[in-house]
Amino acid sequence: MPPVVLFDWGDTMMRDFHQYSGRMCDWPEVAPMSLGIQVVRTLGELYRQEMGNSSGIRVAAPAVIVRQP
Repeated sequence: MPPVVLFDWGDTMMRDFHQYSGRMCDWPEVAPMSLGIQVVRTLGELYRQEMGNSSGIRVAAPAVIVRQP
């Protein structure tokens, strides 16, 4: 199994708009961090990647991570 790289979600992969609360998917706007996609693509060839957050918000279904071609 390849080594794992763990990324924090808010303000690492996606911009955390502190004026909004709740799940990011329910916010009126979202934005990726400028280098997030490039880092995922580059490291994806060498490492297994996981995302995490410390929001304390839990969902019934597991998160789905989509890779862009």
